[in-house]
Amino acid sequence: STSFPSLPPPDVLLFEYISPALGVVMACATFTAPLASLKEAIRTRSLGDLNPLPWAVMTGNCAGWIAYSYLVQDYFVLFANAPGFMLSIWLNMSAVKLQFCETSRYDALGEDDAGAHDADAGIDMQLYTEDGPDADDVGQSIRRRRTADKSRAPLEISSVPSTSHLTTPHERALLLVAAAWVVILSYVAFAPAVKRNVGLDATVVGLAVNANLMFFYGAPLSAIAKVARERDSSAIHGRTMAMNTVNGVFWSVYGIARKDAYIYVPNLMGVGFGIVQIVLKWVFPARPTTSIKSSTETLS
Repeated sequence: STSFPSLPPPDVLLFEYISPALGVVMACATFTAPLASLKEAIRTRSLGDLNPLPWAVMTGNCAGWIAYSYLVQDYFVLFANAPGFMLSIWLNMSAVKLQFCETSRYDALGEDDAGAHDADAGIDMQLYTEDGPDADDVGQSIRRRRTADKSRAPLEISSVPSTSHLTTPHERALLLVAAAWVVILSYVAFAPAVKRNVGLDATVVGLAVNANLMFFYGAPLSAIAKVARERDSSAIHGRTMAMNTVNGVFWSVYGIARKDAYIYVPNLMGVGFGIVQIVLKWVFPARPTTSIKSSTETLS
């Protein structure tokens, strides 16, 4: 008779298979959190108050965890971070393009005129996003704007930016993160001391990726301080906070079951920050904000 492999004990099944599988799903959901904000930035052709630096850190974080998964042969860690690594590439490319547009526009127009062009860009993009890609409407809008003010430079970037803007701030940040991981992984691959000590490669990468995670914790720490100071939890994004906290719970359980401190220590810290933010959101409810009219309503 054919024998089938027996299932692992219930506790092993729960802690070492189900928990990390749910962690993979939550990690992927967490990585998609910036998409709505980036979509709005692309619509207005400006990053505005959106801070893209965490996306550069996200690339290094995912790259480090992918390397760690190879060294310890953990496919759950791989599946949780490979989609985030690929998504971070697109997020960073979008941030670089938006920063390039901003710096080029400010070079050509100066700060005041660039602000006016930002409003015009929002109107033109609404023709695409709300009414469909009507080329005639877009062309008429651009012609009316240029006729009204001949002194303005065209919205399209037709000149090469100054040499000070050959690289954007986000490009420099991303290159710095990439260079750091090239050095770390090169040391792990070629250093004689690492080759002589079994398991030292995973230790080095594990410590490095945990150090990379500290940059992520700067955001909740600053948010917690701001909420406590202003007694207003508007700075806490509820959906993102909830996903991060639940994600941290799954990976903490998995890391403890695997006795892997490099997994459970940072995730337990993340859960702690999440609980603090939940308490603050309950103690200091977000103040109601007044709605801001769209650019078309304001100008009509």
